[in-house]
Amino acid sequence: MSAKFTRVGVAILLVIAASTRPSHAQVTDAPQVYVSALDTYVKTGDVTAGVVPLLSWRPKDFEVAIDKLIASGDASRMRAATVFHLEIGVALVGLNLGSAKLHLDIGEDLLGKARRTYTSQQALKDHDAFRAIWLAVAGSTYLSVKDIVRARLWLGEAHNLAPDSAHVMTVYGILDEVDAQGYNPDDWQTLVQRERNQRERIIRLGRAERSYRAALVIDPHYSIASSRLGRILQLNGKLKEAREALDRATADAKGAFQEYVAALFLGAVQHEQKDVESARRSFEHALSIVPTSQTAVVALAHLELMAGRPDRAQALARNFAAKSASDTWWAYKDGILDLAGLSWLRQRVRQ
Repeated sequence: MSAKFTRVGVAILLVIAASTRPSHAQVTDAPQVYVSALDTYVKTGDVTAGVVPLLSWRPKDFEVAIDKLIASGDASRMRAATVFHLEIGVALVGLNLGSAKLHLDIGEDLLGKARRTYTSQQALKDHDAFRAIWLAVAGSTYLSVKDIVRARLWLGEAHNLAPDSAHVMTVYGILDEVDAQGYNPDDWQTLVQRERNQRERIIRLGRAERSYRAALVIDPHYSIASSRLGRILQLNGKLKEAREALDRATADAKGAFQEYVAALFLGAVQHEQKDVESARRSFEHALSIVPTSQTAVVALAHLELMAGRPDRAQALARNFAAKSASDTWWAYKDGILDLAGLSWLRQRVRQ
């Protein structure tokens, strides 16, 4: 998994380099090159192979190629293109927000135009379900860099499209959870400002909790919702309830991402409960899933320092630095980016 994300990171760095090149003549065979890139992406599942032929493209080149694709009425390729540009946006957002926005906007525009190619009610329903997950991933992409305003626009639309989706409801809740982080009472000196921030924080955490509980009504075994609920309960000082939610999340986890989030949050609760050995095992499990998880490394290093073992803390830091230097994938850091949704979309375009 890590090697795959490294290849994506390298390709996106090349995209950034290309975006700084001087202007050049318009690509004469842009539609053919673009379709070939899409087909390669769909066949291999590797965005790198699709990105490389487009490195020197300007926005106008994409516009010409996409107009031709839309005119063809090829719904399958149009859907693949939305995920292709989403993948580029996901990988770019932590490095170049402007370039990420360009590709996310291209994908969103294609989603709207692709809908016009469907005529049956079932096809339209399926497309709207696909679009809801796409918007959730795109919104979480902005959320991962704390761009709350853009994230709220995209996640609000996803929620309107799929109010009965446990997945979308959970990502919608993460929006309020992250927004609450911006209202830290300790950031202010006056009592009035502290009280105001505390109120705003409580409101947002309450909305997030309601979203997670609503998701679990829809799907009682949705692990990510249980993990995020446990996190909220911990922030509100309800450690016993938080641990119960996270134990459920661990039991219900399906796949590496869900296991990682559950282990990371469970370790934090166990640490706060002074259950140091259990916390250590949880953080070690999270790190075994994602060796480049800065959050897990910091937590483990803190435990080592508290235990009077600074040498082990330093070894963890050195090991992390060596691994992170060769891996540009940052999305696992706190579980905000909707990797589960991205995986679902990838599977749909490769069917």
